[in-house]
Amino acid sequence: MAQQKIFGYANRISVRPGDNISFFVNCDGASEAQAQLVRLVHGDTHEAGPGHVEVELECPVNGRWAVPVMRQPIISPARNGTSVSPPKS
Repeated sequence: MAQQKIFGYANRISVRPGDNISFFVNCDGASEAQAQLVRLVHGDTHEAGPGHVEVELECPVNGRWAVPVMRQPIISPARNGTSVSPPKS
């Protein structure tokens, strides 16, 4: 089985309800990927901390997406960016 490499980033670090965010994904070794939007509550994985805590959010971006291989640097915006609005809480 070929090694699969997936790279992705968003154009913003955080958003408020009603703001837009774009995701850019590049996959090498697979033609599709599974996406799930989450709210990161806590990301500290240190043994003395609370651990990694995230909450899955309902969003149109959730599900399987075609991700063609892009022959370009990962820091360059991919052509398959998907814009979504975060769910209103």
